Amino acid sequence: MVDIVKLKALIDKPPYNTMTDAQLVSALNSPTEKVQGNISKAVLLQWAGANAGFTMLNAAVAYSGGTPEQNLAVQNAGMAADAMFNGGDIPEFNTGSFENQSMLALFVSAGLMTQASMDSLLSLGARMETPEAVAGVGGYVNYGDIAEARAL
Repeated sequence: MVDIVKLKALIDKPPYNTMTDAQLVSALNSPTEKVQGNISKAVLLQWAGANAGFTMLNAAVAYSGGTPEQNLAVQNAGMAADAMFNGGDIPEFNTGSFENQSMLALFVSAGLMTQASMDSLLSLGARMETPEAVAGVGGYVNYGDIAEARAL
């Protein structure tokens, strides 16, 4: 069921606020927004095998190339990532998680991982969603929904 209040909030903002009803139905129901999501541990392990991920994690756990604070941050991130790899109760890696992205960025800044490797990992979790799904509108938006939202 479409949440008309959320739909109203969405279509009142650019670029939607200048569109016709037909344009809105098409735009809101087309998968045009990139979002980050989960990847399976199997996919993560395959990526690690192809991108020296295990070597990078070992280097992160033993990292000593920065200030004491930087060393501790990289080491802790390395231990956390290693625990994710080895944790039987963690079936997926969320590429959209701020914390996971921060860990990866830390490895890049420490020179343990390239930006290209980070980007390739994040691309595995990327998927396209409709604007209505990203906004939490609740389902396929039709002409009647648009008319009801415009009337609010």
